[in-house]
Amino acid sequence: MDQNLRQQFMDAIRCAESLTGAQVAVHDISGALHKIGILYSGWDTELCHHGCAFCEYIRDLAGGRILCIQHDREECLKRASFGQKPQWIRCPAGLEEIVFPLIFEGTVLALVFLGQVRTNRRENAPAISQLKMMGAEGDQLNARYLALPQSDETQMERCALLLQMALQAVLQQADMETLRLFFHDREYSLVHRVLRSQTPERIFSVKELAAMFYVTPEQLNRAFRRETGISLSEYIDNSRYHLACRLLREQRQSIATVSVNLGFQDQGAFHRWFRRRSGQTPQSYRNSQASPAAHPSLSPSQGKARYVEKARAHIQENFRSPLRVDALAAKLGITPDHLNRLFRKETGQTITQMLWDLRLASAREELAHTAAPISHIAQQTGFSSEGAFSRRFKQSMGMTPEEFRKKAKEA
Repeated sequence: MDQNLRQQFMDAIRCAESLTGAQVAVHDISGALHKIGILYSGWDTELCHHGCAFCEYIRDLAGGRILCIQHDREECLKRASFGQKPQWIRCPAGLEEIVFPLIFEGTVLALVFLGQVRTNRRENAPAISQLKMMGAEGDQLNARYLALPQSDETQMERCALLLQMALQAVLQQADMETLRLFFHDREYSLVHRVLRSQTPERIFSVKELAAMFYVTPEQLNRAFRRETGISLSEYIDNSRYHLACRLLREQRQSIATVSVNLGFQDQGAFHRWFRRRSGQTPQSYRNSQASPAAHPSLSPSQGKARYVEKARAHIQENFRSPLRVDALAAKLGITPDHLNRLFRKETGQTITQMLWDLRLASAREELAHTAAPISHIAQQTGFSSEGAFSRRFKQSMGMTPEEFRKKAKEA
């Protein structure tokens, strides 16, 4: 932990506050500033939010704290990621402040806010009507607003730019290798949180996931492709298709309702998308997947969806072991061809493709995070030999397992 680095960071902030009369808040959205020792609990408490009497009064109102948090985590991250230069933003309470990002190798580490002052900007005034609805009293609100120090707009802009340059210069002195390893581990964790967030009832968009995990859509897409080998959009599209099939099979919702629940703006867009994915319209699919009562030879427990669900569960639990489609089909009591047809229709991929995807994902995790020999990883992830593993890995990833491991360590 570099005390000198931390002191330089704080000195730059105190200098900016002294020149403008404003206060600085630093939101360590990545956790990196804590990791390299620039922030710790004492200073973080002081810097993590605006501490003036006006802001404290707003946060004590009903819903005030939530309003501030949502603003900082969503609007400000979105605005700051549009460009690296400081920008004016308007907070929910009506005050304007300047926000800018701290960047490391294209990734937003933290957001810095310079504000809690009255300026000569026309828009800088409390949102009285909205705040009164939250329980604010006009006299107290105005008194706290007038107690804020006054600062010049131009001086604030110049100081924000200088502060950004000073803080970025401090970060350049940090241990770059520690930061790179931190972000590699963070991306791995982020991807697995994304995978856990998608439930059978709710498929989130890239934008929603990015806001949920406090990163930009670009960062999330980059991390997901690096860890899984496929784009996040492709993963979401597949998840949405599986949910659409299930909702149509269940017959409980109209097609228009299914369309809305899947996030489509109109039913026509849903029809075109579903037809492209399945080769048939939603209504045709629903008719073909009518309840088992329409098929006397099938009981509810033997429905088509049940076969696929059982097959998928078996593959996910046993992909590290030798698996054959004919053995799995026999276990379910149907022919291999019938199982393959059902599986492809429901999931958009063959059983073999799913098996390879699971094995390769597990292998990538082992290569990136362990020093195990390639032959051992091949055996542990279900491949018949090291040669078969290497050929399949290069075909999928465009590089050998050794090259992938080296690249992962460099990252």
